[in-house]
Amino acid sequence: VLESSLQIFRDVIQTSGTAEAIKITGRSSEQAWQRTKAMLELKRDVEKRAVGLFPAVARAVSTAPKTASIAQHIYTNALVGVGGAVAAHTSGLPTTAITTGTNRAFTKDLVEAACQACYTTAGTVPPLAVMSPAHKVAFSAFTGLSHIRENTPLASTGEAEIHNGAEWYRGNFGRLRVQAHYMMVGAEHVLMLDQKWNDFMFLRGWTTLPLGRTGDSVKEMIIAEVGIRVRAEKPQAVIHDLS
Repeated sequence: VLESSLQIFRDVIQTSGTAEAIKITGRSSEQAWQRTKAMLELKRDVEKRAVGLFPAVARAVSTAPKTASIAQHIYTNALVGVGGAVAAHTSGLPTTAITTGTNRAFTKDLVEAACQACYTTAGTVPPLAVMSPAHKVAFSAFTGLSHIRENTPLASTGEAEIHNGAEWYRGNFGRLRVQAHYMMVGAEHVLMLDQKWNDFMFLRGWTTLPLGRTGDSVKEMIIAEVGIRVRAEKPQAVIHDLS
């Protein structure tokens, strides 16, 4: 298991007595709605941390700890552009940021190279590739053998369905599913993951803490303390420095 630190994710919500008293269609309570909204936003923050390129930050007297992203843990099968580098951290926290290299186009050869690297080091191919929407479009334009027909509910009605995307890749070393991730918009890397080796570790689960009243308003804190854990990095890969 590779080491990582825990990170506190929190938000404070506050609702005035007037806002709570007003009845809005679809809401029984303004404070409850704000609580739900804040919880969803914080969970997206955790998700963005997981799929991004964030090194860990060690705890210090004046520094809050931060958990490392999944990509920060993967160094054996990290494909980088010219001048790029990924630190091999066999112990301790992955606090060294990834060195950016020269960007290059996302190609089928890079995907095949990453699959081969995983197969060579771990005897398996990651079942999932996660990428930005732009790279998903580029993936669908890869050339090669393809099966572009399928039975659909529209077939019986005689209606046509246009296929303009690809969801799977089968290469020399195995098959993987490909999907875009909305939290990777603008990202310059592609994650190739085996999720059975990744999880979240909670020191404190999602909790709502009352902070007391401030005049005519109620204030609460939504908080959790969580870390991203990668239990094995060799069965996974990252393709960095993509244009």
